[in-house]
Amino acid sequence: KAMAAYALLPAEYSAEPVLVQNSYIRTAELVQKERGTAAAIAAYKDAIEKVEDKIFQARTQLTVALMLFDEGEYLKSAGEYEIYLNAYGDVAQRIGFGRDKVLFRIAQCHQEHGRQIRGDDPAAADVAIGEALKRYDELLSQAKGNPLRPDVLFNAGFANQLVKDDAAAQPLYQQLVEDHPDHPAAPNGLLQLARIDYATADLNGAKATYKSFLDRFPE
Repeated sequence: KAMAAYALLPAEYSAEPVLVQNSYIRTAELVQKERGTAAAIAAYKDAIEKVEDKIFQARTQLTVALMLFDEGEYLKSAGEYEIYLNAYGDVAQRIGFGRDKVLFRIAQCHQEHGRQIRGDDPAAADVAIGEALKRYDELLSQAKGNPLRPDVLFNAGFANQLVKDDAAAQPLYQQLVEDHPDHPAAPNGLLQLARIDYATADLNGAKATYKSFLDRFPE
């Protein structure tokens, strides 16, 4: 009954755009509860086609991309973020999800896809993680004031470790720990540095780094 009622709103209240937009969103939410994520994504895409407001379209596009990510459909999610980047770049800043955030999310999609398929196809996994690293490198080439930078440093470090390149990972973690010591990722960055030292048989370095971790993060 609720879905039937919402379905009537676009035609009956076409002069009330906010009401119409909300009706599409409520419908998609109900569809997800009753029919699952795939049906809900179709409902959201239908809303994008039928509502002309670009801000609404952009936000709905982001919803689709995030839903696919949460479902483990990482490549499809990356594709939806690419659509957002290409179709809604002119309004991205207005809704608080600009190019940097999109590139970071696309990188995460490729990285998670690589981890997902590692056991079945290591070569393809390395290619996927390479795609992630391209985006991380682009973000790291920008000014250091980017608030995403600490997260990018950690993720890029971890991505390099996934492809067995500790030498590339180490300076990224080091920069994270030195430049952003209060960031939530800093403790994990320090631990990764200790593990890299241990893996290269630098036992004194590993011991010193673990001690630094305990001194800085005693809790």
